[in-house]
Amino acid sequence: MEIASRPKYVGCALALLTLALFWPATRFGFIDLDDDAYVASNPFVQQGWTRQSLVWATTTVYENYWVPATWLSFMTDRELQGASPRGYHRTNVLLHAANVGLLFLLAYRLTGHLWGSALLAALFGWHPQRVEAVVWISSRKDVLSTLFGLLALLAYVSCVRFGSERRHLKARGYYYALAWVGMAASLAAKPMLVTFPFLLLLLDFWPLKRFGWAGASREVKSENEQLSPSGSGIRFRDLLIEKAPFLLLSVGFSCLTLFTHQAGGAIRHSVPWTERLGTISAAYCRYVAKSFWPVDLAVRYPPFVIPVLQGVGCVLVLIVVSAFCWWQRRQRAWLWMGWLWFLGAFVPIIGWVRIGTADFADRFTYVPAMGLCVVWTGIILSVLPNWWRGRAGFITATILVTLCGVATRHQMGFWTTGENLFRRALEVTENNPAALNALGRELEKQGRWPEAAAEYERALRIDPGFVQAHSNLGNVLGLLKRHEEAIRHFEAALQAVPKDAKVHSNYGVILSQAGRKADGMQQMREALRLNPDLSDAHFNLGHALLAERMMTEALEQFVLAARINPLDDVAQFEAGRLYLARGEREQAMRCFEAALRVKPGDVEYLRAIQGAGR
Repeated sequence: MEIASRPKYVGCALALLTLALFWPATRFGFIDLDDDAYVASNPFVQQGWTRQSLVWATTTVYENYWVPATWLSFMTDRELQGASPRGYHRTNVLLHAANVGLLFLLAYRLTGHLWGSALLAALFGWHPQRVEAVVWISSRKDVLSTLFGLLALLAYVSCVRFGSERRHLKARGYYYALAWVGMAASLAAKPMLVTFPFLLLLLDFWPLKRFGWAGASREVKSENEQLSPSGSGIRFRDLLIEKAPFLLLSVGFSCLTLFTHQAGGAIRHSVPWTERLGTISAAYCRYVAKSFWPVDLAVRYPPFVIPVLQGVGCVLVLIVVSAFCWWQRRQRAWLWMGWLWFLGAFVPIIGWVRIGTADFADRFTYVPAMGLCVVWTGIILSVLPNWWRGRAGFITATILVTLCGVATRHQMGFWTTGENLFRRALEVTENNPAALNALGRELEKQGRWPEAAAEYERALRIDPGFVQAHSNLGNVLGLLKRHEEAIRHFEAALQAVPKDAKVHSNYGVILSQAGRKADGMQQMREALRLNPDLSDAHFNLGHALLAERMMTEALEQFVLAARINPLDDVAQFEAGRLYLARGEREQAMRCFEAALRVKPGDVEYLRAIQGAGR
């Protein structure tokens, strides 16, 4: 085999092995943990590629995020592979396999070390902490954002290798523009890589060695030297100026994300900085520990409660490790680069700005883990010099990546159903209200309402201010006809999130069921004021108006609900009935036929069509 072709074969082999490792996930279903909201019950995603859905994907801030690239990828899946969860899982697995291949290619182009690059990519791709990002459909944001980010890094490396000669300016500008577009696409999938300019500076330090004083490791020798022809000795100021367009993009997306989260009430301002610093330090240490020993992984972890001494100890550990890596920056530049990559890539989600309720999640490691993998690979190459020429090194690497693969398959087994997943989280953690709430949602979905109510109540005993648990418990108590209790929980939820349209809409339903119909309609109208595109609120208001014999207003609400969500067959059917009552048979027929397309073979819809045709 020619030497030039070896990287292609190795990269393809890594991608195919990654596919084989994660392919069982394509048989899994949706998880009632954002999968409904993002995909299964999202009316715009389920329309596929339509003018309405494309406008929505590119203009809407949903759940406090503007992520048009992710929405477009979901819509493409719906258009090409149908509504089954298998298609969405296939795409996630394919994207992850592509990321493993691209990471190998990036590492090889930077260092020229074939087997070291392969080990780095395998450690990243086959580690059990990758399971959440790959197997959870709603985590498409992570794998898609990283795909564009890796393509942007490859374009940047190509740009740097052309040097600064005038005859190369056109090619250099082309790859520079590609890197900028790749970063923009990455941020449009998820605003995670706002640290991209910082990561480029780390690559300038090592392996590109554009700083001048960043020497290569004495232990890790390049098989095929591919360092930047621009040479060393570039001033740091010039490197910063070079990153200015990327920095502007990063600042723009950061401001947009902070604004949307602030408007949605997702930013927590009440956490003192001393507590925040301890939590951040503990989170870093915990991520390192979980990476080294990935046991007891959970889809939801309880909130951090860090004693002061433990927080101080974690801060000291990070300082000592960082000081050691800085001390080794000339002899082992990969150590300093990998450690800073790990620390820096976590900045958007580690807790400097407290967004949402998740302080710790395995999916957050998707990009930062690449830095730790650089450190691990460098350590292995240092401990075993010339290791690929000896059996000991090959056996060691094989055992290591095989153990990762076995642990990954084991972790994937908990994702077969939502109930298994959430019960596993409760098994390996303590005082976990988020997992209890998620389990309650799964039980509620199965119609096991008393059991669901019990789980929500357990969650609220741990965290009395848990808004989602209050709202979910209110819904279940309404189903159990315990309306007064349900009202108290909705009032508690609205005290915390007065601008949540869904809570207002569901609260309105409970009030109507309790006989307070005017108050109920007021809550539904408030929901529509906050979010005019909430189809459920239109549907609920339509039913409330219908109960008051306000037929014209009810018809208007059902039509709006069906227009926003064409897959709402019940709204289509109700609109058809009202049209028929008004004698508008043609309009009624169209509505009944639309409902039947959503739910083929439904006897009631077939009878309605026959009745409208008489």
